[in-house]
Amino acid sequence: MPSVDNLGVVSTRLLAKGIQRHMLRFDAAMRARFLAEMEKGHATAVAARACGLNPDFVRLHRRHDPQFDAECEAALDRAFDPALYKEVVS
Repeated sequence: MPSVDNLGVVSTRLLAKGIQRHMLRFDAAMRARFLAEMEKGHATAVAARACGLNPDFVRLHRRHDPQFDAECEAALDRAFDPALYKEVVS
């Protein structure tokens, strides 16, 4: 299982499939851009591709960084109006 250091960055030595290069670009600005895509209601893979990131990297990061996962969930919550969802489901 990948470890997370004190900055919340998944250890690159344990990642596979060339995902390491994405870590170099996943700084605060890229993270904000990704979350903005999530706020548009995009799924993780769509938001990742829109930012030029590997969706597997983002999924791995969400799994091993609880704070980032919470930020993603909050972005999705802002994307969807619960009142509209209730009307569709009812």
